Amino acid sequence: MKNRTLEKTNVRIFNKYLLMKKKEKNDKIVIDFYLTEITDYKKWKKEKETQDNLEKLKGKKVTDDIKYLMEKHKLYCNVNFHLKELDTNNKDGGGVEVPVNVVKVGG
Repeated sequence: MKNRTLEKTNVRIFNKYLLMKKKEKNDKIVIDFYLTEITDYKKWKKEKETQDNLEKLKGKKVTDDIKYLMEKHKLYCNVNFHLKELDTNNKDGGGVEVPVNVVKVGG
């Protein structure tokens, strides 16, 4: 049986929930983040957490952007980042060069 590498998160960009994918590379755990099209909390909670189902939900890779935003704002969970655009071609390896409205939800 294959191990599940994708997990649902409580982090959002543009109100869209993110999936987190863990993989091992050179004896280190590498984490990537992917946008989904789901914006409704109830629908997100009901989604089955099987590897096949989560693979179907996986959209655009936003790892560099979300890591940049998390570090910049020191927020790592229960957050919804609102921004004008994602700039994955930024010369410093990712990140966003546009104004960001950060909404922290819960504890």
